[in-house]
Amino acid sequence: MNLIHNDKSSTVPLKLCNNFFSRFKGLMFVTKPIKSGIVIAPCDSIHMFFMFQSIDVVMVDSKDNVMFVKENVKPWTIILPKNDVLKTFELPLYTIQHLSIELGDKLTY
Repeated sequence: MNLIHNDKSSTVPLKLCNNFFSRFKGLMFVTKPIKSGIVIAPCDSIHMFFMFQSIDVVMVDSKDNVMFVKENVKPWTIILPKNDVLKTFELPLYTIQHLSIELGDKLTY
């Protein structure tokens, strides 16, 4: 599955993390450059503990409407819970800019 926005298809593959272990691990301990993203569901907050590189983060509601965007989230930071968020996309750096993702947009994948 790939992330698509405003008819721009990304070459960023996405992996669904929807069980305890995949949600818990996320992108922790990844040392190689991140070239694919993950969708964590359900998830309304994240931590960047044990991350070795920055990422872009997009959070969506149950209808995949963008509720929160944050570029260049640095290791060892926390994004606190957000109201009405159901899924969190952890994406390679600059994905938000490349796809022009903004609050209120709808994502497909």
